[in-house]
Amino acid sequence: MKRGPWTAEEDQKLSAYIQQHGHGSWSSFPEKAGLKRCGKNCRLRWINYLRPDIDVIKAWQGMVTGKIQITIN
Repeated sequence: MKRGPWTAEEDQKLSAYIQQHGHGSWSSFPEKAGLKRCGKNCRLRWINYLRPDIDVIKAWQGMVTGKIQITIN
């Protein structure tokens, strides 16, 4: 099992595999995609950093956080 920061090559493998095959079962995903990470690690990387719609979600979270700060102040 590999630990530490993700490399650009790992990100590319993860994204390419999901685009071609979908994610299916995360527990068997790393072996099929050729990654030496655990399924949970792959799932979290996809959900939090690599999903195509992640920029929209981050922008929305920023707007909500800003509104909360304004309301508190």
